Amino acid sequence: MVTDALHTQKKLAHDFRGPVNGILGITNLASYEEELTVDEAKTYLNMIGQSSTALLGLASEILKSGNRNNDDEISLISFEELGDRLKDLYLPQAVIKDISLDVNFSLEDSTTMVVRDNLLQIAGNLISNAIKFSPRSERVILELKFNEDSNILILKVIDSGNGFSIEKIQNIIDGKAIPSAGSNGEIGYGLGLKVVRHLVDERHGNLKIYSVPGRGSEFVVELPQIL
Repeated sequence: MVTDALHTQKKLAHDFRGPVNGILGITNLASYEEELTVDEAKTYLNMIGQSSTALLGLASEILKSGNRNNDDEISLISFEELGDRLKDLYLPQAVIKDISLDVNFSLEDSTTMVVRDNLLQIAGNLISNAIKFSPRSERVILELKFNEDSNILILKVIDSGNGFSIEKIQNIIDGKAIPSAGSNGEIGYGLGLKVVRHLVDERHGNLKIYSVPGRGSEFVVELPQIL
């Protein structure tokens, strides 16, 4: 029980870092703006409020995930809601680096329902890392697809960062990712990708990484929709 509690504490602490740093960044950005219009102030405040609300929701989901029983009803989420929740959480982090955060899925998939368990954490950690390691004024893209034939959710996060060597990709796959600094010197603890690896395994899914040093990365997560 103590081990489980410590594991939950570490997940909460780590998964809060990106969104909280984003909120603090937006706050600092607004406070140092010399001529802030009313509309700009409202935009910043709305962003902070939405991110804070989404963060409370994420905390609730992480705490509940550790107490889920086999008899509990499976919770579902639509592509549209998932995209909105992720943008609420990570848009502030993207804005302070002038990074465009796009969520892409087909119109017919917008109401597709998928299993919610740990999905925000898996996608969120990949998005947060992509923002952290992408240069300013680049793009981070989340793509969502559903394969009806195999009943699998396919989640892709694409960035324009420094990319990974074959050795580092293997370390990530093996759960041995090591700490490294982001493109703006952001502190990295090497936990995000370990969390993703662990959660994907819990969902009996697959994690694939396509990357070329200096040319960005593409993380592909395949999650069966049966628990």
